[in-house]
Order: sequence, then structure tokens, then C-alpha cells
Amino acid sequence: MILSCAVLITVSWLAVRTIHALRDANDRVVHTQEVLVRLERLKFDLKGAESAARGFVLEPKPVFIDEIAESRMGIERGLDELSMLVSDNRRQVDGLVTLRPLIARRLGLIQEVVALRSGGTLTDAVRERLLGDGLETMALVMDVIEGLAQQEKLLLGMRVKRSEGRLNWVYAAIGGGFFLSLILTGWPILRLRGELREREKARRQLVASSERIQDLYNQAPCGYFSVSGGGQITAMNDTLLRWMGLERAGLTRLTLEALCAPEMRADIAKWLRGSDTSAAFHERELEFVARDGKKRPVWLTAAQSTGGVDEWRITAVDIAERKRAEAVVAHARDQAESIVNTVRQPLIVLTEDLRVASANRAFHTLFNTDESLVAGRRFAEICDRQWNVPELLRALEDVVPKQKAVEGFEVSVNLPKKGRRLFEINASKLYRAGNHTTMTLVAIEDVTARKDLDDVHRQFRALFESLPGRYLVLSPEFTVVAVSDAYLAMTMTKRAEILGRNMFEIFPENADAPTTTAGSSVRASLNRVLQTGSADTMAVLRYDILRPDGSFEERHWSPVNSPVFGADKKVEYLIHRAEDVTEFVLAKKLQGDEPQAGGQDTRRERLETEMLSHSRELGSANEQLRALNEELEAFSYSVSHDLRAPLRHVAGFSEMLAAHAAESLDDKGRRYLKTITDSAARMGTLIDDLLMFSRMGRTEMRRQKVALNEMVATVQESLKPEINGRAVIWDIAALPEVECDVPMLRQVFANLLGNAVKYSRKQAEARISVSARSESDVMVEITVRDNGAGFDMKYAPKLFGVFQRLHSESEFEGTGVGLAIVRRIVQRHGGRIWAESAPGAGAAFYFTLPVARARDAVS
Repeated sequence: MILSCAVLITVSWLAVRTIHALRDANDRVVHTQEVLVRLERLKFDLKGAESAARGFVLEPKPVFIDEIAESRMGIERGLDELSMLVSDNRRQVDGLVTLRPLIARRLGLIQEVVALRSGGTLTDAVRERLLGDGLETMALVMDVIEGLAQQEKLLLGMRVKRSEGRLNWVYAAIGGGFFLSLILTGWPILRLRGELREREKARRQLVASSERIQDLYNQAPCGYFSVSGGGQITAMNDTLLRWMGLERAGLTRLTLEALCAPEMRADIAKWLRGSDTSAAFHERELEFVARDGKKRPVWLTAAQSTGGVDEWRITAVDIAERKRAEAVVAHARDQAESIVNTVRQPLIVLTEDLRVASANRAFHTLFNTDESLVAGRRFAEICDRQWNVPELLRALEDVVPKQKAVEGFEVSVNLPKKGRRLFEINASKLYRAGNHTTMTLVAIEDVTARKDLDDVHRQFRALFESLPGRYLVLSPEFTVVAVSDAYLAMTMTKRAEILGRNMFEIFPENADAPTTTAGSSVRASLNRVLQTGSADTMAVLRYDILRPDGSFEERHWSPVNSPVFGADKKVEYLIHRAEDVTEFVLAKKLQGDEPQAGGQDTRRERLETEMLSHSRELGSANEQLRALNEELEAFSYSVSHDLRAPLRHVAGFSEMLAAHAAESLDDKGRRYLKTITDSAARMGTLIDDLLMFSRMGRTEMRRQKVALNEMVATVQESLKPEINGRAVIWDIAALPEVECDVPMLRQVFANLLGNAVKYSRKQAEARISVSARSESDVMVEITVRDNGAGFDMKYAPKLFGVFQRLHSESEFEGTGVGLAIVRRIVQRHGGRIWAESAPGAGAAFYFTLPVARARDAVS
């Protein structure tokens, strides 16, 4: 024991000495690392100053001056720190003395470069200081710094080597001392006792582990059992016993075949033995039959035991829930596919290389194809290559990689038995939950009827308003819906003043007239038409016209009121036709008052001749009116039923279907339903915008003097909800006064400024300006400019067309009618409109308007 204590004391003394030696060596290593770090930081600051100088030479910016100043401060700080660290080494102190003037010289050259470059030109002197003397001085600086680093590394190597030699001797002494101490203190006895304790501990752990494994084995959520080579079950966990309704005592005679359904028993032996017995495992789906006869589908995984034992370890997983889930998913998929096939709009799914993956029933029916003719083929090759439109194919290629939807692309296709039809293509990436698909969904819509309807609408309006007859179209509430130009001229009214107003509010009775029942007589006639559905011809009556100055002018009329029926066979409109017979009636009165006037017979004959002529014109107008009524009925039917009713049905039944099948539909089915609903809503918006576009072409204009700055301020205020806190800088110049229709011009600024706000939303700071310049003595040019997305000028000819869009709806919403309305309003004012732009560089819209003139000039 004494000898052991002596050895331990000696070893302890050596350990203390070693610790002190290691601490000293560690301090030296840390000192060396600090010196090296300071040298590297000095190099970094020098290179930073040089890089900033080069950057300033290329592009004189204040930020490079700041970087040079920051690097200079770092260099000075680094030299001071190095001086303190190497103060105990004479050679390194001498190296720093050599280094300082070189660094000062390099920094001086950099400062000269900055001063020369600030003059505005890149001179040879700048290049010489940057590339000539600068590079040479920088090379000398780097050599000195590298020399200092090498000296420090040599010192470190010497110190480490000396410490390692001392440590090796101490390690040997300590190791021998401890070894001798262990021998002397009875290491064998302690080791024996430790082994006994470990053995007992291992035994207890083994028992506990075995119990845990057995518990896990029995309580596992899946079944485990072992089968001998003869098919006899040798072991089974509690989970499988519970599934099968068995007792552990009854396992001695149970075989694997007995667990399975009768129709599967013959294949069990073949499954285990039918393939190479050296295989790692076999997998198979089976049905187990419990004692109560209940079947349970399971997935078996069998692995052969190792160690030469002819036995299989088998895992049984209950897949009943998975089967039910698969059935639900399959049912939902079938239901969704059934819905897609029920949709009347042709749909087609394309792969990333534009090959047809699938198409719905509407597509095959419309284009007279089947799955075998289109599946796997390129989209451009199907339907006699009629979809081979380069612009369309390029747009479809961008859908998946660029997430860029295709909207409103029109293609003309010649269909068998139907002739040439116009189709609108909309495409977007097909999304599936949990599946990053690269498919593209293409929706194809036949817009031929809609285009034809638009043409009919325009033709109908132009025909009706230019008819020579005096016609007024009324609603059943006697509100003016439409009026011919001849009627406006006859009654001294304007279209904008009477549309949407009640007829009897526009044409009040003259209280000073001998009889004041004309209004009630016309009202009674219109009510008879509503009740009977037949035309009503009235006797000639006096119904004075209110002049613009507020006085009445005597007028006599020969009115006829006729019904116009809607699709439901009810009176939807009333046609009020009136012939002015004032001259004839007054002539009759004059003839009765002065019978001796010799010229009265001649005047009467002339008037009768004119009346005959008017009657003939009236007969012709009646024929035109009859055709007009038919066209009006067709138009009313198309708008109210052919377009509106199907849209309401699509939207309504889509919502009902979504509510009815919400739980059974997967994400794909719900997305299809949402696409249908959104498309129906978008179709309704398109119809509304088109009708508005049509109204702008026929609305009566009321010109007046308008201050444009006030109008622009009003439009700015209305755009605040759309701006919604965004940074928008308005630059509104002093604008002149113009002669215009106020509501129409307000619509122009609302559309143009609204577009400027919308298409600049991706800018961190939107800039929108409105300015004006005089184009001539009578016209002024207005400019609306923004810094938004802009467009390619090669598409400028399409810019002001109806439903023409230069950006996808996923980027910027809209129907493509706004600019068409703007052009129509500007043209009606006698002006013109054009635009200039470039992608990403904003857009500028220019339009001209008549300037405000003096009141006498206007008169």
C-alpha cells in the first residue's frame, strides 16, 4: 500500500508538471493562431480596399468610398494589434516596420485613383496607379505578410515539437506508474467483483428485455406467428389470437391452412415452398376466417428463419380499413370522372410534352373521336391537325414550367356535319393534392353562337335606331327601353334623356289644352295590349309636346301600340308607334274656318296626297317593324334563355352538386366543380361587359364643358379601395377644360387609371401620371402613363379589340372589354387613341378630345 501511494504521488507530480507544460504550449498555439488570424484579416482588408477602388473606377458611387474608408480603418487597427502580439519577437517587429510604409504607399495609390476617377474620366494615370504601381506594391505587401505568417508557423512548429517530446516522456512515466499502482492495489480482486456485478445486472436486464419483447410481441397492432416447414403453427401473438377468436392452448394442432378461407388453402403450401427457399421473404394478400366465420383481409409477409431451422416467421397486417378506403377512393374517382364526362364543355388533359392523356365524353362527341384515336398522340396531331396553331402550342408549353394559364385563345375549327366553328381555349396546370403532377387541363368552349349573337345585337340596334318610322320600345311598366332616331326628332328629345324613364314622365299632358285625357287614353291602350296580347290602333288624338324651353307645342297623333312576346309567350315589350298628323288636322280646321278660300281645295288635295304617301311609308315601316319584332324576340330569347338560363343552370346545379357530393368527392372533383362555377360566372361577366360596350355605341351624348382635373380627382378617390394601402405616387399635371359627355369621359378615366393601378401592382412603388398638351386649336392630347407590366408592341393592333387580353387572367383579372369601351367613347367624341409600351417598362395611353370653346362659339 505504501509503495502504491508513493507511485501515485510521483504520478500526480508528473501530471501537474504536464498540465503546466500543456497550458503553456496551448497559450503559444493560441498566440500563433491570433497572429495568423490578424494577418489574414489584414490581407482581407487590403483586398477589400483594392476591390472597392476597382469598383469605384468602373462605376463612381459613394458606396465604394465608404468601403475604402472602412477597409483603411480595419488595416490600421490590424497593424496596431499585430504590433502588440509580436512585440516579443524581434524579427517579426522588423517585418512590421517594413510592412507599414508599403501599406501606406498602397493606400495612397488607392486614394489617388479615387481622386482622379472622381474627375469623371478613366485616364491612363488611373490605370497606372490601379494596375501598375498598385499591383507591384500589393505584391510586396503580400510577400511581407506571408513572411510574417511563415515565421509564426515555424515558431509554432518548434514549440509543438518540444511539447510533444516532453509529453511523450511524461505519458510513459504516468502510464507505467498507474499500471504499477493498479497491480499493487489488488486490481484482480476488484475486477472479479465488477464482473460478478455486471453479470447479475445483465441477467436482470435480459429478463426485463425478454418480458418487454414478449409484451410488444403480444400487444402489437399486427399479428405475428411462426410456421414450421410442415405448415404447423408453432407460435402466435395475442393480437392474432384475438382476431381469430382462438385460445393459446389450441395451437398445438393448428395449421396455416386452417386460418385461411377455404378457396385459398390449396395455394398456401405453394406460396411458402413454391419459390426459392433462399429468398429473403414472400408477400401475399389473404383472407383469414375467424372462429365465428367473420373474414378478415390481411397482408402476409413471410421470412425464413436463419440458423438452419426449417421455420417461417410471418407478419399479418389487417388491411380491412385500407380496403374500405380504397373502395371509397375508387367510388369517388368514378363519381368525379362521371361528373367530368357529364359536363357539356369539352375537356382534355395533356402531358408536359403536349400529348393527350385523357379527354371527356363531350370532347369525343363534339369532334367525332374516341380514346383510341387521341390517347398518347400529340395535341397538334389530333382532329386532322386543326389544333396545330403555333401561338397556341407555345402558350400551352408555358403552362406547366411557367405556371402561366391560357385564357380566351380563339381557334377556328371545321367540324364534321357542323361546318366551321369558333372555339375559345382556356388552359391551366392540373393540380392534385399530394401529387405534383405536370398535366395541363384544357377547356374548349364553342363561342360561335355568342359571336353570332353579338353581331345580331349590333345589327339589330343599328337597324332599329335608323328606321324611318317613329317607334318607342317600352317595358310592361312603360319604361322607355329603346327609341328610333325619327321618334327623337319628332318629339324634340334626346336618347340619353329618355332611356330608362317612364313614358308619361317624359311626355306630360298640357294642362292648357282643350282636352287633357290624351295621356290616360294612351295608358289605357297600352294596358289593353298587356291584357289581350293584341295590337291596339288608337284614334287620332291631341297630345302636345313639351319644348326644351318649357312651353308646349300643339301636336296631333295617330298611335298604334303592339306587343312583343318573350320566350314564355308573355308580353315582354310594347312597341308604341306614332305618326304625326298635326299638319293634316290643322289644315282641316283651317278649311272649316275659311270655306271661301279658293286655295283650300288644292291644299287639301296636297295634304291628302301626303297622307297617302305617309300611309304607304307606314305600311313599309310596318313590314320592317314586323321583321324587327321577330329579331327583337329572337334577341330577347337568346339573351334571357339561350345564354342566361343555361348559365344559371350550370352555376346552380354545380353548387347543388358540390353540396350533395362534398364528402365523397376528392380534390380533383371539387376542383372540376369550382372550374365550372367560375367559368359560368366569368361568362355572365363577359355578357354584361359586352352589353355595356354595345350601349356605349348608341347612348345619346350630352356635351358640356368639363374641368379634367376635377374629374381625375373623382376617379382617384373611387380607386382607393383597389389601391388598398399600396405605395402609389400620382403625378397629375394641370389639365385643360374639354367639351365632352361627362359620364362617358368619366368611364374613360376610370378604365385607364384602373388599368394603371392594376398592372403596376407588382411594383414596390407605382407611379401614375396624367398630363396634357395642345395638339391643335380645337383638340387636346391627354396622356395616362404608368410603370407597370407593359406589353409587347407587336400586339398593339389587338389592344383595343373586344375580349382581347395581353396578359393571362391568373396574372391580372379582367374581361378584355375595358379598352374597347374607351376607344368607342373617344371616337364618338371625334378623337383618337393609341398606346406605347414595352414589356416590364410600363405603358402610356394617348387620346385626343375637343377643347372647350367660348359659349358663343358653341352656340
